[in-house]
Amino acid sequence: MITPIERFEEKYVVCPETGCWDWTQSLDHNGYSRFRYDGNENAPGHIFSYEYYSGDTIPKGMHIDHICRNRQCVNYLHLEVVSPAENNRRSRVSVNKPYKTHCPNGHSYKDNAYLTPNNGKTCKICAAERGAVRRAKVKELKARGETIPPVNKTHCPRGHLKSVENTYIKISTGSKECRVCRNTSRRVRYHKRMNTED
Repeated sequence: MITPIERFEEKYVVCPETGCWDWTQSLDHNGYSRFRYDGNENAPGHIFSYEYYSGDTIPKGMHIDHICRNRQCVNYLHLEVVSPAENNRRSRVSVNKPYKTHCPNGHSYKDNAYLTPNNGKTCKICAAERGAVRRAKVKELKARGETIPPVNKTHCPRGHLKSVENTYIKISTGSKECRVCRNTSRRVRYHKRMNTED
């Protein structure tokens, strides 16, 4: 019977230039390898590689960082155990994406932000100002006896086009959701759940 390590070693190719072990099989939605072993259908291949070849178990709450910045790499020598904060910091540095401290209108996010499901931020001051403008407009229309026109939004609040292909309709309620936002929220919840499990 073929062992997990024998199956694993059939699923990557070594890049001579970088030394990366590039995964050639299935990937998850974030581009990381997927490998089935010990009854786990969707285990990350780089986690298996690190624990098998290094002989170490990844401590609870810690992450594995790809030093090579190649998500498909499963070379245990290119992997390092780091804290979630350090992993996040490194990923931002690698794409030159600094943390935002102020909204586009210049308001500080300190004690002034709603956190969105996909870890984004919404400025409370700007949201309050937009709400005040909308309420004033509705009040003015009512005072003039005009009917309030229905809102015909072409994009979701995060800017994704509201097309037929990008609209998810809940069977239970009939409500509509942006598919991109829904999938992003599901991914965030999945990773949070995986990070909290043993």
